[in-house]
Amino acid sequence: MVAYSFLNLTKIPDLVLQQTSLEKLDLRHNKLTNISGKLDNLKLLRSLNLGYNQITELPDIFEWLRI
Repeated sequence: MVAYSFLNLTKIPDLVLQQTSLEKLDLRHNKLTNISGKLDNLKLLRSLNLGYNQITELPDIFEWLRI
């Protein structure tokens, strides 16, 4: 798991997007306004926490998600 919470991030760091074996990512309590389409590189990602950000729209990459 990689935790980048409470860092006032305005974008997801490129270093995170390059970790293709990442399964859990915590980005809570930042200042994200959108999510990069580059998340599709994270093929093994199973848990993504985006709570308490300023995101108003999700990209099409999330259309494949199962609830």
